[in-house]
Amino acid sequence: MIEIKGADLFTKLGIMPEATEMPNGEKRLRLGPNYIYTCDSKGAWQNAHFHGGLIEVYGVDVGWMAFAEEVDGVMSVTIYQAGQVVQSRPGHPHNVYLPDDAAIHTFKIGMPVPNPEKNGADWFQASDEFDAWTKAIPEVELLARLHAQLNPDEAEAAAVAEA
Repeated sequence: MIEIKGADLFTKLGIMPEATEMPNGEKRLRLGPNYIYTCDSKGAWQNAHFHGGLIEVYGVDVGWMAFAEEVDGVMSVTIYQAGQVVQSRPGHPHNVYLPDDAAIHTFKIGMPVPNPEKNGADWFQASDEFDAWTKAIPEVELLARLHAQLNPDEAEAAAVAEA
């Protein structure tokens, strides 16, 4: 066995690592076009979008994330915790909320549909309505959903008490 270290590995595989900070504060480490490690978002939503041919598979590494999607005009948001995985569907708008100190892996799989407005990337802006709907959901509401998932008996008792 021959051990390949550091930058030599990336060079041999033709991968150029790229680290960026997004406008919402997320730090992203890209290893080629199909893998992104995202962390340190300072608690922010991304921009709602969809892909024409790609599926994005999100794996929660640390903490939790919210995944919002719009399917047949119905908007929903679900919380995923460390160790859980969710995937987007081509043509379906989605958005991700990543709280401070959380980290996710994103894998892009499939046949991209180029968007000339995004230099050929398979990334299309979702409707303004969906983007605004997701960004109006505050972290406190997402934390309440997470708490309800972690404590289903408490959530059920509260629902009965309200009725």
